[in-house]
Amino acid sequence: MDFSELLDAFDFVNSAGSGENAAYLCKETGKIHWHSDSADDVDVLPGDVEDSKKYIPIPDKREIDLGKPLVLEFARHHLPDDYDKVREIFSRAGAYAA
Repeated sequence: MDFSELLDAFDFVNSAGSGENAAYLCKETGKIHWHSDSADDVDVLPGDVEDSKKYIPIPDKREIDLGKPLVLEFARHHLPDDYDKVREIFSRAGAYAA
């Protein structure tokens, strides 16, 4: 499987309202299965897509928590001398728009 295909699936999942689009990566084949509640021309999902041993659901951005807590944890761990400055920057309104 190609990283750009995985990135496309992530973008697809995030391109609609929460839960409208979904994508699943088959661990056995590397194929990504796409589903949309609002489009009929996307894949028909396999019947066993809920099997977590076989498929990995592609998360949406809210599920992987890429917000302020992650930034501050990274700064605390990797930039301890600059932590206070990073915290100040991310405390301003609009500093981390999702």
